[in-house]
This record gives sequence, structure tokens and C-alpha cells, in this order.
Amino acid sequence: MLNPFDRSAKTAPSHYPRLPFHAIRCVQLLSSIVVGGIMCYFIWHLTHDHWATPWTFIWLTAASLFSIAALSFTILLHCCIGLNPRVNILVNGFLTLLWGLSWCLLTWYMSDTLRNMCDVQHWHEDIGVMVCRIYKALFTFTLFGLLSTIAAFALDIYVRRQQTRRGIYRLHDLDAKQRPEAAPRGLPGAATDGNAGYGHGGLAEPRESEAWEEPRTSMGPYDSAHVDESGFAQRGGYGLPAAQFEYDTGYHGGHAERAYGRTQEEFHNVNRAAPGISFFTPAQEPPAGTALIEEGQKSVPKLFRPLKLRGLTLPNRIMLSPLCQYSAQDGHYTMWHWTHMGGIIQRGPGIACVEATAVTPQGRITPEDSGLWKDSQMEPLKKIVEFAHSQGQKIMIQLGHAGRKASTVAPWLSAGAVAGPELNGWPDDVYAPSAIPWNENHADPREMSLQDIQEFKTAYAEAVRRAVQCGFDAIEIHNAHGYLLHEFLSPVSNQRTDQYGGSFENRTRLTLEVVEQTRNMIPNLMPLFLRISATDWLEDAPKDQIPESWTAADTVRLAPQLAEKGVDLLDVSSGGNHPLQHPHVKPAYQSPFAIQVKQAVGDTMAVGSVGGIDTASLANSLLEEDGLDLVIVGRGFQKNPGLVFAWADELGQQVQMPNQIRWGFRGRGSKPARPITEFPHLLGA
Repeated sequence: MLNPFDRSAKTAPSHYPRLPFHAIRCVQLLSSIVVGGIMCYFIWHLTHDHWATPWTFIWLTAASLFSIAALSFTILLHCCIGLNPRVNILVNGFLTLLWGLSWCLLTWYMSDTLRNMCDVQHWHEDIGVMVCRIYKALFTFTLFGLLSTIAAFALDIYVRRQQTRRGIYRLHDLDAKQRPEAAPRGLPGAATDGNAGYGHGGLAEPRESEAWEEPRTSMGPYDSAHVDESGFAQRGGYGLPAAQFEYDTGYHGGHAERAYGRTQEEFHNVNRAAPGISFFTPAQEPPAGTALIEEGQKSVPKLFRPLKLRGLTLPNRIMLSPLCQYSAQDGHYTMWHWTHMGGIIQRGPGIACVEATAVTPQGRITPEDSGLWKDSQMEPLKKIVEFAHSQGQKIMIQLGHAGRKASTVAPWLSAGAVAGPELNGWPDDVYAPSAIPWNENHADPREMSLQDIQEFKTAYAEAVRRAVQCGFDAIEIHNAHGYLLHEFLSPVSNQRTDQYGGSFENRTRLTLEVVEQTRNMIPNLMPLFLRISATDWLEDAPKDQIPESWTAADTVRLAPQLAEKGVDLLDVSSGGNHPLQHPHVKPAYQSPFAIQVKQAVGDTMAVGSVGGIDTASLANSLLEEDGLDLVIVGRGFQKNPGLVFAWADELGQQVQMPNQIRWGFRGRGSKPARPITEFPHLLGA
């Protein structure tokens, strides 16, 4: 039921953006007062002179008086108990019709006056000129009243839609007799057909007469994507049709007395399933890692504000860096990957990145690297994607090729020993831009031909296609750490004399071609990341050995071109292309490069920093003070999968935990505070 007097919102911040909300209402009020005043003046004179009052004037008077009354009433609600957008939609919808009809009648009534100038030539005397000006002022303020009411109505709809996206719901006051197939499993009289709902076993179709709302959570790769047409949001019979939920602001629990024949208390005791998932797991509403707003909170650290990249919104700005595990079997994910990634993902990083994934078998660093060069490798990746989406989390994949650093053994065995055929290696099939080995312990690469480069691009495109089919939310191009694409960038490793070597433009050609190819293959709403080594760290190397290398200035020069080609976020790392590199390691030692890039690209591309970011205060300062958009953390998550919770505690910001973890800290039956997404004015504060 619609209850405007919801006292649960009394102490919570308004859902309306302050400036548009108050500006529109001021214009509404001013227009209503002016129109009402003019109408009272005209009606008094007409009555005094015994003239009949035109219907146009009656409609205008009603519109202005109703507007003043409605504005007064809703302002009272707004100040005292919180304003429900659904109330405003009803009020402003009615007022829009009233003002629209009044304006049409006035336009017809004043058609001759509007066509003429307010001068003595047309009106013959000063009193006529004054009346003409009053009429035109009346017309102008009537138009302002109509437009401001339409703007208020549009703002109400926008705020309401934002609420439905954020997933705070209340129950419809529905009767189980109307929709018996929708009774939740586990309650008396519930349907027990395992194929009910949406899944492999069958699809329960709604009646044509029923109005189904969009499911509260979309489990596809992007916001508002992959919504099942039936309105069902779960598989395996655990789910409930989306029409059972009515989105709302305010107190969790709502005001509906009955839902599907069950009491509100019975209904809320159902452990609802995550939507669109092939196994049962409780829905996470909101997802872990989302900032929660406590009473009186005025600001949120930027680290815990959402970040929107194309059609994807990250709940916070902490990214799990891609971390090679060297534990795959013929490029296929194993149980280690699922448990390792799952423990971090469920604890709420803004987005988690799957480890560097080879686009060809020869592109692996070790024989145990994961890959995506054949279709069978998609199935284990789909499992981790589905798990991430079951938790409401975002997940991406990094695609790359090891180049001259391929066919080595796992790093805990050696610092770069070659993996020979007896270890399933391929030392005789390692290739690079030029026939220059990393060092004496690595395989001797052969120089890639133009056909090799084309075959690499084709393999990369096929891996991108498979990644999209797996359901990843974003893709990152690995262009760093001395691997193939980085090798093409740097004159240290690229001494070619064709169109892919020599000049800056030639050395960056392959990177830009791969970026453009990838951007054209992935959905428009999918963000594209690129990891780059900002410098080879060879500026201090002897010039007789290293006359030229890739530098921070080169990265700053390349960054705007990457943004123009469609890269949405540049993941700025460094080094890895020569044994003589000399990085100046300290906390956040790579962030100065990221800051330089951000200053160069501005808002055309988001920029993140990785490396040595070990405290929440350091991470937040990189965002708030230095203007970066994202921090990328690897070893911190390896040591502490709950890093997001630890950093939230350090900054004094409450964040959502998974239900299975949260109840142990907050108690049985506890309800979390409301998520930041309900308070647009805090998203930038």
C-alpha cells in the first residue's frame, strides 16, 4: 500500500538532488503565486463590473491554488517525515494535466492578444496597454508553471527509477489466489515444482493481464541487462516473480499487510535466492562492499563512492589486481581458482580481475597459466563469473601474451628458468618483436613475421569473443610488465625496421590496433581497461647499453590516443621489460605516473594506480587529493581477502557485508543501514 506518512525516512537524507529539487519548486511556487494573484485581480474586477468569469480564468485559478496547496503539503512532508517520490508523482502528474489544460485554454483565449504588440497603436489608450502587458505576463508565468511542473514530474520519475535500480523494495499487497504459482518455496501452500520459475527445466509464464515489473537485480554483465521477459528472476524454483516486489525508499520491511496470502512477517522470513543463478545462494541486497549511510552522515570517502564506467557501476573504487596463480590445467581453471577468487569476491571489491589469461598456448608465462584460446576453457570461467554475479559483484578478465617471457617455470621454483618439453614447455616456439631474449635464463625468441602479428591479432579477437560469452563485466588488455604488447612499445625490446618498429608511431601501432579491434568487438556498454607499464625504469641505466627506453613521457603521449580509441580506464603500472631496471620502490611508488597521466587525459579516461598501496588512508588520498579514479590492489588481497572491510574500518565508513558474514557481527535479524546509492547528493561528497 502507498503510505506517504512513512516515518522511517524522518531522519534520513532526502533522495532528491538538492539543487534541482529546490530550484524547480521555487519556480513552481513563484509561477503559482503570480498567476493566482493576477487571476484574483481579474476575477474581482469582473465580478465588480457584473461580468461572467471565463472558464479559462477558473481553470487557471484552480491550477495555481492547487499548486500552492500541493507545494505546501509536500514541503511539510519533506521537512517532517520525508517525501516519498510516489506521492510526488501522483501530485505532479495531476498538476501537469491541470496546468497543461489551463495553458491550452489561455492560448486559445488570448490568441489575438498574443499576436499583437502592447502599444497604443493596437490598444488606443494606456489602460489597454497595461491590460495587454498583464495578459502577456499571465501567459508567460502560466508557461513557467507548466514547464516547472513537468520538470518536477520528470524529476520524480528519475528519482523513482533510481530507487528501483538500487533495489530497496516493499511488498505488493497481492493475493495468493491471483498468482498461486508464485508462492515462495518453504511456505505453506507453496509450489513445489522444481521447474517453476526460470531455468533449464521450464519457464513459468505470467498471465497476459498481469503487469510485471523489472526484476530488482540484473545478473547480466551490465546494469539493466539480461532481464528475463517472464519477470522471474530466479532458477530452480527458489525464486519469486519480480512483480512480488515493489521498490520503495525508507524502512526495510514496508507496509503491506499481506503478500501472496502470507503475512509480512512470514514473507520476510524467506531466504530469497540470488536472481538468475543455477544454484541456490542468498541474494545480497545491496552487494558487499557498498557504503552504508548512517544517520547524520554528511560525506563518504571517495574510496567508497561508486564509480561509473560506461554501463557498469562499481560499488567502491578498490579493484582486485589480476594475480597469476600458475595452477591451471591445459589453460583451464581449477578448484584452486574458484576458491581463491571466491573468497575475495564475496567480500566486496569494487571489481575483481581474473589473472592474466593467455590468448594462445604459446602466450603463457608457464605451462600452468590459464588461457582462453579454445572453447572448452570457457566453462570453468563461466563458473567464477556466475558466482561473482550471484553475490551482486563485478568481475573482469585480463587478456595477454607473454612474448619473450613465455615458457618458464612457476616463480616459486625459479626466477625465470626455462620450461622445456619435459615440463610441457615450448622453448623453441617463443616469439617476440625482435630476437632479443629477456636474459640468459630465458628462451631465445624468434622475431615475429607480419603473418605472426596478424595471427596474434586474430587469436586475441577470438579470446575477446569468448570472454564476452563467458559474461565478464569488463576486459583488460595486458600491455605491461615486459610481455608481448609492452615489448612492441619499448625500443629496448623492439628493434624492428618495418611498420611495427622504429618510430613512436610504429612501436605503438600494434597496441592501438588491438585496442581498436577489442573495442569494436565488445558491447558498447562494456568498459575496456588497459594495463600499461608507464616506464621501463631504465633512465639510470648506462647509455652505452640502453640508449633508449620506454618512459613516463611516452606513456603520457600515448594515453590520449588510448582514450580516443575507446579505453575507459588506464591501469598504470611500470617496469618488467629489462633486467637492468631500477624501480624506486616505496608505498604507492607507481602513483606519480598515474597522476601525470590523469592530468593529461582529464575526464576523457579514468586512471587507476597499482603497486604498494597498503593503507586505506593512502588509497583514499590518491583519489581525493591526487584526482585518481581507482586503486588496484594485489598483495593486500592475497594477505587479507577482507581488505575492503579492513579499509572501511580504517576510514570509519560502514560497508555492507555478505549476509552469511554480516549476521555474525550485527546480530540475528539485523538490518543494514541504507546504501549510498539511495543518497545522490553523497555520491560526490
